[in-house]
Amino acid sequence: IGCFRENGIGSEHPIYQLMENMNMNNIPVQSLGLSGVNRNELNCMTSDALCILPRHCKDLSDIIHSKTKGDPYFALEMLRALVDRGLLQFNFPKRRWTWNQANIMYLDVTSNVLHLLKSKMMSMPNQMQTALKVCSCFGSGVDNLLVGCLSEFEEYSSLRGELDQAVEEGFMEKVGEGYKFVHDRVKEAAYSLIEEKDRNGYHYQVGMVLLRSPNVDDSLVSIMIDQINHGVGESVQSEKDRILIAELNYKAGGTAMAHSGFVKAFSYFETAKSLLPEDHWTSQYYFSIRLFLSLSNAAFACGYGNLADEALNAILREAKCLEDKLDAYYFMNNLLFHRGQAKAAFTKCTEVLSGLGETIPTEMDSKELNDTMKKVMNFFTNISDDELLHYRECDSRLHFYLMQFYQQLGWFAFFGQSPSMQSYLFCRSVEIAIRVGFCKYTAVSMISVAALLCGKFKDISNGYRLGRICLSLLTRFNATSLLPTVYLGFYGMIAFNSEPIMHCADQLHMGFQIGMSVGEPTIALLNGLHYIQKSFVGGRNLVALSKEIDYQLEISETHDDNRSKRFLGLFKETLCQIIDKNKARADTTTLSEGAGALDEEMKIEGFSEVVFFHRVIQSYWLGYADRCHYFAQKSAPGEAAVGRLLKLIASFYHGLAALQILRKKKSKVEMKEIARASLKALTAASDLSPINFKNKAELLEAELHRTEVVLRGNEEEKMHARKMYAKSVCSAEAAKFDHEKALALELAAHFYEENGELSNALRNFSEAKLHYTLWGSKVRVAQIEVAIARTETRLTR
Repeated sequence: IGCFRENGIGSEHPIYQLMENMNMNNIPVQSLGLSGVNRNELNCMTSDALCILPRHCKDLSDIIHSKTKGDPYFALEMLRALVDRGLLQFNFPKRRWTWNQANIMYLDVTSNVLHLLKSKMMSMPNQMQTALKVCSCFGSGVDNLLVGCLSEFEEYSSLRGELDQAVEEGFMEKVGEGYKFVHDRVKEAAYSLIEEKDRNGYHYQVGMVLLRSPNVDDSLVSIMIDQINHGVGESVQSEKDRILIAELNYKAGGTAMAHSGFVKAFSYFETAKSLLPEDHWTSQYYFSIRLFLSLSNAAFACGYGNLADEALNAILREAKCLEDKLDAYYFMNNLLFHRGQAKAAFTKCTEVLSGLGETIPTEMDSKELNDTMKKVMNFFTNISDDELLHYRECDSRLHFYLMQFYQQLGWFAFFGQSPSMQSYLFCRSVEIAIRVGFCKYTAVSMISVAALLCGKFKDISNGYRLGRICLSLLTRFNATSLLPTVYLGFYGMIAFNSEPIMHCADQLHMGFQIGMSVGEPTIALLNGLHYIQKSFVGGRNLVALSKEIDYQLEISETHDDNRSKRFLGLFKETLCQIIDKNKARADTTTLSEGAGALDEEMKIEGFSEVVFFHRVIQSYWLGYADRCHYFAQKSAPGEAAVGRLLKLIASFYHGLAALQILRKKKSKVEMKEIARASLKALTAASDLSPINFKNKAELLEAELHRTEVVLRGNEEEKMHARKMYAKSVCSAEAAKFDHEKALALELAAHFYEENGELSNALRNFSEAKLHYTLWGSKVRVAQIEVAIARTETRLTR
């Protein structure tokens, strides 16, 4: 729940961007505008307050309305001010309130009555004014602990009593054991009691009083340091105080980082840095390393890439030994990877591991790799899930760093240097963990091994088992920061083999949100990309999905993540083509021609194949079967390029397109083999995850029977086709795949039309149109409308 004053902020304020982003992500936002009361309502309020009939006080209430814009609080304050000034008095002989209308009309009252409140406060005793000023420094109110800490000192010894009196005067109200201003304008009036030129010093004085209190706990550190920082540049002179305040800023920054307050954290760390002495790399060596590392993390989370680099380079330049540089190297490698420089990150990571005594082979032959994999898998096969979850913990700092850098190097190998090396690198990290004990990075290496089992080694069962254990290891090591990485491996590359695709999408979206909340935009955006991928495959509404892509593209731009921008751009283009190709923003030829340049720029192996995968999808949904076949043949995507899921999806559409070509060009008999190969792959996938793949296998089988009918006119094939179309429609409905239910209905309608069953054809076309509309594809709706018109014409003949 949030609130803001519309007349106090402009349309560019972040609150409006937040509300827009929430709407784009289908998060319901209820906006309640609280305007002032109208003249009649204020007339009734005034009537109740003065115990006078509304018609008798209408002139007075109209004046109050014109001066307060109908704000109820200001209206009551103005009534009180009129009483204080003698302009509104109770006439005892007449037994009613009377007023001087002319004087009230010309009274100098601003629309927010701020000066009335200030005048009233200034008439209060000095001690109450002090209490109001102190409270205004902390915002809308103060809690009991804060009041207690301040009351320990002589200058604020009467604070609690004065606040109680402020409650009596109507300035504040009790909230539990604490106090808050009754209105934000009251707080502004109280704050205006402090001369503007004295405000920084006043804040600093209050903060330093808190610093002397022995009862200030961690919950008050940020509040205290916020006060001190107002005047830190003007008031702090001694080096001892500067170091103390720098350490408090560092502590407050850590708290802000833990609560995803990255901009605030960056400000704390910058303040801490400004307080360090010139020789801090000597006199405050370890504190400087910790501070600059945190400063770099906060800067990166805020999108300040250059400042992150500066902080890390300072550590690498000033640190005395490799061990003191390891955390900086790890983060620097991530920055390189984030910027699309996976090869440079791989090289730097290899150098660090070499410095730690490790030898990294330049290549791995298949026998050595299989032997390494077999050794690791023998360990996992011969140990129970419970033993794995409670395996001994690593207590060696050196081995902790080895596992950390090996899992990092494995990711770099996959994305830039050598995908064939990733298996060895992840297995090497697991081998170390088996020997010396598990740590939080073991979950990352294990999830990568699990993904390899499912992908490269086709061992879905063991891969899924390991993946589930990795999720539990995160809980054991309380490794929230690594949850997005493990979610990416499990829900992005493993779980779709067994669990509903839309559940995987939802978990990946959670991985995206957590990644952003812990200041890891790189891995967050990878989760986001896989969320888009799974959502598209699962048939989520195209328009809503397109808005989600726009949101992620904004984040990619903010954090200068070119890799994510490229991949998201491909999905954006595909969605635009399917929604309405006439309004699509990108030209397919332009992006295809740019694929080679992208490979060179991004150093991402197989990126061109990903481009061609999108061409396969676009071509099929736009109705170009020959073009779909061309791109499918051209790319022949391997799993290293697009992943097992997208390979299956591409195979599905390629199989459908091949059969469409065969029905038109009966000499293209090789097309049947393409469709049969697709059916075989989808049937195998369906055995593991029927919810995700059964409808696709059934539809391909129905289309094979339809093709046989076209080629040979076999009645038995007609019966089988009808049966499989019906099954595919039911399976797609059970999986909630609107797009594939629509596709099954459409293809069934074409089958019925070919065989003269026009009523069945029209019914299926009409239902297909409904589901294409739900999916958001204007292109398919337009194609269906043509088919409906054609069928209706034939029926009326």
